[in-house]
Parts: sequence; structure tokens; C-alpha cells
Amino acid sequence: MRDVTSIPGFRTGRNSGMTGERHKLLKPGSWSWEGENCTVHLVVDTVKNGIAIGGLRMSSGGTLQETVELAGAMTDKLTLFGVAAGGAKVVVGPKPGRDFAAVRGEVAEALSAHLRAGFLVGEDVGVTSDEVREIYDLAGFDPIENTIRIVGGHGVQVQMPPAELAQLLTRQYSGRLAGEGVLIVLRAMGLARQGQKIRVSIQGAGSVGGTIASLMAADPAFEVIGLSDKDHLVWSPDGLDTEWITRNVDEHGSISISELKAGASVGEPGEWMLPDAQVLVAAALGGSITHYNADAVPPGALCVVEAANHAVSDAAAGILAQRGITVVPGALANAFTSVCFGLMATGQATMETVHEIYGERVAQLVEGLR
Repeated sequence: MRDVTSIPGFRTGRNSGMTGERHKLLKPGSWSWEGENCTVHLVVDTVKNGIAIGGLRMSSGGTLQETVELAGAMTDKLTLFGVAAGGAKVVVGPKPGRDFAAVRGEVAEALSAHLRAGFLVGEDVGVTSDEVREIYDLAGFDPIENTIRIVGGHGVQVQMPPAELAQLLTRQYSGRLAGEGVLIVLRAMGLARQGQKIRVSIQGAGSVGGTIASLMAADPAFEVIGLSDKDHLVWSPDGLDTEWITRNVDEHGSISISELKAGASVGEPGEWMLPDAQVLVAAALGGSITHYNADAVPPGALCVVEAANHAVSDAAAGILAQRGITVVPGALANAFTSVCFGLMATGQATMETVHEIYGERVAQLVEGLR
């Protein structure tokens, strides 16, 4: 486990007051700011080619140590796929009663110098791509042009037009890439065979879980029998379809239960590990499956997919391994959005080649899970 002092060049402070003019080079380190509406923790774990990539999440009670671990996980993920960019993370802890609209100004002020210096931030738990775009707008610069300039100074030539690269920062693309990444992994594992339907239950209906549910519902190889948010589990033995998911899951991952399919029922969110599910996708928060509830993973499960970081504890993974159930780690399962952008932003791929490159690397990594 990483801790704060393990980061090279570690430094921390409250509202450092640095400006874009003074903070020209991105460096590894850790910073915290206390504002009227929120606390902001930023950790830059590593820097490569002048940049670091990581998500911005809203987490009540989020800590600096949590941010350190998440930033380290991002470094591990990018390194695993050979992406020539560093890893970072931001965790925003809103004060009681504050939403994103209330904190965005303070977040933009805190992060502005680091964003200009080469920190590329994307959506994460509790934050949408549109809200990330608001942060850049408040900071007053274009992140794509800024990134191309920075990596260019390190001899990297981006192989695609800025407007095309910018599409990856939109909600439409980032959510879809997260879902496609899980499907690529499952296909590489041989779980998407023609003529078979794999029953899937998904914890979390946000930008990642909701998109995974929609893509799997549209894929003839899968049948989404369960989908949960923080309040409910919707269980449908005959499977949820893409149209139902689109109509009943909002942009923040809340499921409306006012319109259920025939034969569907509502349960508690903690019941999402349905007894007839063959694939469990943990796409909510970390610590979803631990040694306390690992026995609830059904005996017919083929695998558990960590679509959220640290969704399965080490102890739980050991218990499942003894039962012959594969855990697909987050570094592999939830990597496509950040890896895709990283490969393109560092000149290692284009929109036309990234799926093939990613698929080849996934196939090599999946061999290690067998």
C-alpha cells in the first residue's frame, strides 16, 4: 500500500496559492486544500512525458490516504498497459449539503495550476464528463491543446487531430469506453461464445456500471439479470434490455423503479450477488466484496469483474481463488478509458488503431489469469 511519504518529491499544503505562471512543470507530490464548501486532495503519483492522468471523484469523507492509493492504482494501470503517462487522482470531499455546483469553483481554483502543468483529469465516481469540462472552462484553457504542447516538448507527436482527441473527454465516449473495456476483457477470457447467454449482475449504475449494463444488454452473448444503485436492486430473470436501462437510469446512476418489466422485482442493493449470476460486475465503490461477504458469491459464478478500483479485497480474492472463481482486477477491467486516452495523447495510437492495440494487450494479460 502506498502512503503519502512514499511519493517522490512529496509536499502537502493547504491552498498552496500557486498560479499557472509559477507552476510550469508537473511534479509528483501531494496537496490538500480546505475551502468553504469542500476539501480537495490531489496526488500526482508519477509523471511521464510531462503529464499524469487520473479521475476526479466526489467522496464524502474522502481522505488524502485514499487519494494516494487511488493515484498509485492509476500508475499501476497505465504501466500495465505500457502507456507513457503518469498516474494521479483527485478526491473532493463536499461539506454537508453541497453538490458539485457548489464546489466546482473551489475545485477549479485549487487544481488550475496543476491542470495547466500537465495533470489530465477525467470523470470518476460522483462526477460526470460534463462537470469535468466545467472545471476546465473555469480554469480558462483547452486541455487538449495544452496536452499536445506539453508532450510535444518531450518529443512526442500526437497522431490525431485535437478535435478528435477531445471527443474522448465527452460523456458519450468516456462512458462507452468503460463498458467496451469490460466486454473486451470478457471476450478475451472466452466468456462471449456464440449461442450462449452469460447471466450478469452489476453493482452500480453510474457512468461505468450503467454503460456496462446497456452494452451487455445489447450483446447477444450476455443477459443482464440484475442492476443495483445505492438504494435498490432491480432483478429481472428474463434480462433487462437496453431501452429499459436508458429510460430508467439517470446520469448520476440512480435507477427509477416506477416502471418495472414484467416479471422483474425490487430488492436491497446488498443483494446484488444473485444466486444464478455467472458474472458479477462490481462497478460501484471499493470494498464491495470482502472476506465478510465473499461466501455470497454464487457457486456458479465464472468470474468477478472489478469495474471499480479495489472492489474486491485481497482476502476475498484469496477465498474466491480457492473456489475456482477468477477475479478480473481493476487494473485490467476498468482500464480502457484512461488507457485509450493515454495511448492517443502520447502518440502510441489513433482512434482507428486503439481498439486493436488494446485488445492485443488485454489478450496477453488475460493469459496470466488462466
